[in-house]
Amino acid sequence: MKLSRHSLILRLVRERRIPNQAALQSALAGEGVDVAQATLSRDIRELGLLKQNDPAGGGFYAVPAEAPGRPDIALVLKAWVLGMDGVGPMLVLRTRHGGAGAVAVALEQSEWPEVLGAVAGMGTVLLVTRSELARKSLERRIGL
Repeated sequence: MKLSRHSLILRLVRERRIPNQAALQSALAGEGVDVAQATLSRDIRELGLLKQNDPAGGGFYAVPAEAPGRPDIALVLKAWVLGMDGVGPMLVLRTRHGGAGAVAVALEQSEWPEVLGAVAGMGTVLLVTRSELARKSLERRIGL
């Protein structure tokens, strides 16, 4: 449920200029998802959404990897990732609870050549790389 809600929030934020939590809550309701304000606040924090200034006035939510002046991938990893372990072409990152989605999005959008894809849980991200050698290179790049 939470993962599908997070996916929907990310889609809505990418497709629309959503100025505040009330507008996001309304957009979610329009998609058939009722969410409490406290849950929505937590979702926004866990996804790492940023509030961007709109040149026309006001602001809107943006996905960190798409936002101008977004945090560097190294900062995202440092803030959220607690550890990692891998085997073959797969690498599992342990994250702070609820941070896996933000880490997965940041890694996928970083366009690092080692990463074929990422799957996020609540506190882990499964990264699939091109090979065991690519996984080892990615481990060095992440550098925990």
